Amino acid sequence: MKISATILLAASLVLTTAPAFAINYPVSGDWGESSETEPGPIDCTGKRQIRFEGVQRFDSNGGVPYYRVKYVVQEGNASFRVTEEFDTAQINARITYSLNLIDPDRIEIVMSPGGILPLKRCS
Repeated sequence: MKISATILLAASLVLTTAPAFAINYPVSGDWGESSETEPGPIDCTGKRQIRFEGVQRFDSNGGVPYYRVKYVVQEGNASFRVTEEFDTAQINARITYSLNLIDPDRIEIVMSPGGILPLKRCS
């Protein structure tokens, strides 16, 4: 009896002191809505902007300005399945989409339904 209590205590200490591993987005920084294909970043002034910052995504457009990544699954060399959660005063929900890396300065978010959101890195 005493041994199992000691094992349980030790296990609980390990679990409470174990590091939490954060899942980050496969990209970071500021990105602006653009279907421009020329190389290099763009001036994002006046454009819809999305910022990927660690486990958070911020969107300058729409009713949900803040998202938090829950899962990222690599589906190919440059394609990821991303699941996020968000909450507002009225809604607590999750969304899933594909994030495709086109080149170092271009990505696209593919929502189903919802279409494709082309983005370019902001200068």
